[in-house]
Amino acid sequence: MSKPTSPHLDLKRPLPETGMQLGVVSMSSTSLTLANTSFDSGDTKAYTASEAEDQGRRLEQQLRLKEEEKEAEIARLQEQMRPFATEKDRLASQQQREIAELRSQLQTSQKPPVQRGREEMTVSRPKDEKALYDAARGGDVSAVRRLLASNVNINCTPYPDGWTPLMAASFDGHVEIVRLLIEAKAQLNIQEKESGMTPLFMACQNGHSDVVEILIRSRANINLPRDTGATPLYIASGKGHSEVVDILLRNGAGVDRALNDGTTPLYIASQNGHSEVVDILLRNGAGVDRA
Repeated sequence: MSKPTSPHLDLKRPLPETGMQLGVVSMSSTSLTLANTSFDSGDTKAYTASEAEDQGRRLEQQLRLKEEEKEAEIARLQEQMRPFATEKDRLASQQQREIAELRSQLQTSQKPPVQRGREEMTVSRPKDEKALYDAARGGDVSAVRRLLASNVNINCTPYPDGWTPLMAASFDGHVEIVRLLIEAKAQLNIQEKESGMTPLFMACQNGHSDVVEILIRSRANINLPRDTGATPLYIASGKGHSEVVDILLRNGAGVDRALNDGTTPLYIASQNGHSEVVDILLRNGAGVDRA
């Protein structure tokens, strides 16, 4: 009878595939157990580090490629947007030019008018314009002379009523100031913006015969009506200023020029009881049938 084989084998050589050296192999009918195993992991560690390094290089390369793709995409988008950017710059430049032009127009419109027809042209200041108007209205001859010498705008309308210095002086009968303003080339036929009254109309309304004569000699329009159709003769007739009526008729005023509603100077003089004016009008051919 043969002796049974020992279940323990002493293997002193390494396994060629793994590099492991086994001490005892315990065998049974169902399992194989490695005992006293000696395993050198140096090669495995080296292998693992190498793989990690390769993996890091691969990730770094992928990241670099992604960044390059991103930069290329940005460059492509910038190239596509360049025409729009150019148009945007053009529109912005055009808008700036338009704004600058509007500002220039606004500044020009806000400047006081320049006095023309004088040896010097200077821009009139609002303070001086008010001073000239107030002096003309108040009869301050010396102040008017001084302000005219400073080249103030002689046709200024510093107050909301739209009256000029010549209107104010004519209305109040300041003969010398009217003369100074006319010599300085004040507009004779300028009309007040609300009613259309002229300096001559205002002088006739208040019976300032000396002012009326100066204005007529200076070629003021003797028949220029206001908004209602009233002429200087009509207002003088209605107020009973016989001397003014006579001056106007001697200088060619239309004796039958009526209001917009047909009312004549003769009619208004009769209605208001100004018999002397009625006689003057009749002597100058006023039509009775039109009264």
